[in-house]
Amino acid sequence: MLEALRDGEKTVAELQALLDDEPSSASQHLSILRMKNIVVGRKEGTSVYYSARDPLLFDLLDVAHRIFNNQLTHTRDTLRALDGEPTLADLAPAGRR
Repeated sequence: MLEALRDGEKTVAELQALLDDEPSSASQHLSILRMKNIVVGRKEGTSVYYSARDPLLFDLLDVAHRIFNNQLTHTRDTLRALDGEPTLADLAPAGRR
């Protein structure tokens, strides 16, 4: 949901459509994010537009993605080593190991 807000504010309906989420589920998630001061809502007519409270949140998400990807790479290499296959570290040039 936070990734969907990266490029700007969105209504609940827009978020539901982007995430293929149930209306009640999206609203519950947004409610929790609002209570934690992660997102803010702006009412315009009958619509509420949500956005990230602090744009630095996306920097944090980027770091979290890199950590997660590093963990996946490590897990994949471990599984390859257990199967006797070469790992990415084995294939890397000597200076990059």
